[in-house]
Amino acid sequence: MTAVFADDTGLLKAYSLESNKVTGTLGDQGDGLGIKYLSYSDIRNHTGAKVVSLSKNGTIREYDLLNDSVVQEVSVKHESEITGLACIKNSEADFKVATCDIKGNLRISDMAEIEQDALKFKLPSDQLQCMKLKHDDFSALGLGSRQMPVQLWDIEKQKSIWKGKNVKNDKLDLQVPIFDADLSFCNTNASKLITCTAFGQLRLHDTKMEQRRPAIDSLIVENQKFNCITLTSDDRYAIFGDNMGYVYKADMRKNLKLIKKFKDGSGAVKSIAINKHDTTMLACGFDRRARIYDLTTNTLTESSYLKQMLTGCLFVESKKKPQNNDESDSEGVEESDMDSEEESIEVGENDPEQLLAAGEFEED
Repeated sequence: MTAVFADDTGLLKAYSLESNKVTGTLGDQGDGLGIKYLSYSDIRNHTGAKVVSLSKNGTIREYDLLNDSVVQEVSVKHESEITGLACIKNSEADFKVATCDIKGNLRISDMAEIEQDALKFKLPSDQLQCMKLKHDDFSALGLGSRQMPVQLWDIEKQKSIWKGKNVKNDKLDLQVPIFDADLSFCNTNASKLITCTAFGQLRLHDTKMEQRRPAIDSLIVENQKFNCITLTSDDRYAIFGDNMGYVYKADMRKNLKLIKKFKDGSGAVKSIAINKHDTTMLACGFDRRARIYDLTTNTLTESSYLKQMLTGCLFVESKKKPQNNDESDSEGVEESDMDSEEESIEVGENDPEQLLAAGEFEED
């Protein structure tokens, strides 16, 4: 099994979950090349080998990780900070990428026709924080904003097709502030979406209900900024990370009740990924560490220092290892594997008791 991590300098790092080592790097380092968003080329294939990165300066690259190559590249220009990336891929010949900025300016670039002018229009938000593509309808975008409830936007019709509503006023009859930092559509029912806020809340919306207020509004940690959220494939659990380095696990069947808090990080968590079997989770952020968790036991299994601040992570298809019939070569591989295994045992990275003694792992 292989993972890929994006960093703040512009590199993509392939990481083997078997050896717990970086096996290769792609990309260029430079001013403005830091990767801000990372996505699958085809969001329906969560183990594919092709991914798309969006840099701070608007450079979009599609990578083929099996061949260690850049498939195509295009540059987009936005007037302000870029806050969203969505890949709309129906086929190799029909591949578009949507990007937006904090002012609500949306651009849709055709990756197959790079010289063609991008489609541009204005989204109904001046403080747009996140944008996600609805996985069962490539014409619908979910938008999370500040001071504006979450809504769905139709790309083809260029209009809003559903608008959420804020929760009821507080006990002082004051409006509850809105700040949706990230959102995720449910996998088993795409009419439902969940947002995490900059004020420590999770809110579950159902776009099929007449009631446009959140179906569930759960305060997890008061005044704690959440950065990212994702769901398990069966929508049983919501996993989300905050600015303090903590990762949380909430039960969707119990009104988003918090059931686990992972206290292993020391910097803002920027990205979380879960494998298709819901057994392994990746988390990364500004503390420069790639963390691997076992979701069945809710334990940290590996923490590796990757030098740069990390901004994205995904599970990807592993390369096929070439068969080697040379016994001497195979023996050398076995010996080197044993050496690296002995070194990891001495360091104690895989031993929770040693991590606890070193202060790098905390139990609840």
